[in-house]
Amino acid sequence: MKACFFCAFGGPEVLQYGDLPDPLPAAGEVVVDIHAASVNAADWKMRAGRYGRIDFPHVPGRDFSGVVAALGEGARDFKVGDAVFGVCEVPREGAYAERIAIRQEILARKPASLTHVQCASIALAGLTALISIEDTLELKAGETILIHGGAGGVAGFAIALAKHLGARVVTTASAANPSEFGDEARNPLELAYALTVHKTQGSEFGITFLVLPNPCWLLSRELLYTALTRHRDRLVVLHQGPVAEFRRFAGEEHSEIARRMTNLFADPLPREVTVGTATRFLEEGLIHRTERGELVRSKSELVIADKLHARGVDYAYEQPLVVGDGRVRYPDFTIADHARGVTYYWEHLGLLDDPGYRARWARKRADYLAAGIRPHEDGGGPEGTLIESRDDPRGGLDAAAIARLIDTVVFVGD
Repeated sequence: MKACFFCAFGGPEVLQYGDLPDPLPAAGEVVVDIHAASVNAADWKMRAGRYGRIDFPHVPGRDFSGVVAALGEGARDFKVGDAVFGVCEVPREGAYAERIAIRQEILARKPASLTHVQCASIALAGLTALISIEDTLELKAGETILIHGGAGGVAGFAIALAKHLGARVVTTASAANPSEFGDEARNPLELAYALTVHKTQGSEFGITFLVLPNPCWLLSRELLYTALTRHRDRLVVLHQGPVAEFRRFAGEEHSEIARRMTNLFADPLPREVTVGTATRFLEEGLIHRTERGELVRSKSELVIADKLHARGVDYAYEQPLVVGDGRVRYPDFTIADHARGVTYYWEHLGLLDDPGYRARWARKRADYLAAGIRPHEDGGGPEGTLIESRDDPRGGLDAAAIARLIDTVVFVGD
């Protein structure tokens, strides 16, 4: 049979088109002659090696539609000639080919009203929405759900399912996509257009269903905050790639507000910063930039960074640290003293009067202790020394105390 396949991980250039042996059905499997297959983000991730080891040659592709061509032993759900569609089971794929052998339990009969091309686009996105709406959310009639990115594949199915269940659906869409949801006279949905970062501020929904593609060119810190804080009861996030990658949007370099030069009482002071491979200009008065030129989250961290820099201490800001059962923590500052064989992890605690913040810090501190990272007051631990600094009760910071902490604990120049 003809197939598109690859024999090594890499970019699009590793894809080959040629002949491979026809698949043979195992017990309970059927062979399907593929008439249409769709392309999903998972396809290039598999090709790039994102999902671990696989056997080569590997035929990618998960969604397909076609006609049953042969039956394996014990396969009785279909007969030869039946039109079917389905989705492959990870890590087994194979839709980029003329034929595929697959378990009969994960096939469905193709509706006569739909073409093979239409059916080939249903399974993966549709199942993602179905599992999220019915199994994870257990959405009920009369509930309100906010679904972001309503023009997307998964979101489109989620909207239809939610309406079918009798829920009130609100969705966001860009100005380019309003026609996806009907005209003004018979629009079945309420549209909350995500044109400004505060468009849905003040709104509350029982359930928010958030889809985060990666990359997401329109996403900003303020828009992400808005999306994550509009629910009363439940929030479901479907994210593409590691969720930790979205931490970068907490930085001021991803702030839409910081890019606005709208001070009516003083001249703007634009400052050029680098974001990945691009540059952008942020208002100096709305960011915290260290002497070293990096952006930090608070004025307190700005003071600490500059005090370390002034004393010649090399530090890493929010460097990932794997602790415990594989969880990743992000110390404010990591200081590696290679000469003495000691690594310091500095955490500044600015909101300990907030119960939620205090509880999160207690969990993070417990992870440090379990990983063998202990406070400097206790002499440190076998895996590192924890330095803790705090704002005073009024929210201020004693810069001189920070300097003394550096001089007495880190022992620069000792």
